[in-house]
Amino acid sequence: MPTVILQQVSNSFARKNAGGTLEKPVGLRFIAKYLSPEQFESLNKVSSDGSVRIWGAKLERSHQFIKVSPRDSFVLFRRSKQVFAHGVVAETTFNEALAEMLWGRDSDGQTWPFILFLKNLVLVQKEAARFNLLLGRKENDNWQGMTALYVKESPRLQAYFASQLDGEA
Repeated sequence: MPTVILQQVSNSFARKNAGGTLEKPVGLRFIAKYLSPEQFESLNKVSSDGSVRIWGAKLERSHQFIKVSPRDSFVLFRRSKQVFAHGVVAETTFNEALAEMLWGRDSDGQTWPFILFLKNLVLVQKEAARFNLLLGRKENDNWQGMTALYVKESPRLQAYFASQLDGEA
């Protein structure tokens, strides 16, 4: 059963990072030296144009990151009360050097070394409340940090995520 990752993108550091690596793709040739040959080959297979969208999380989210499984996880990105994008996790890695190169460090001196490489990213404008209800959460739940959830038994939600994970849109 897929994992759904809830990720808010609200503070200025997150918004800047989203503009640089999520809303626009990053060329694989620019990050190749930070990847193992296996990771690079895997990302090349899912990239139609030699680029990939990337997101990360701080060390404090390790308890959530361990729930993320490549090719079996779906991410919802939220700003304010709107989900503005969703995508499938193609690969994951823990890589401080890559995180620092991509995003630098925030005002606390931290970077985002738990890295998600995404495929099939779709820009949308949908109410987060709708997704909260589908996931069995309170309608007004205001996601904080990276939160990974195992999808509960819901044939409709499972069918939707399965179609996204299989690359159908």
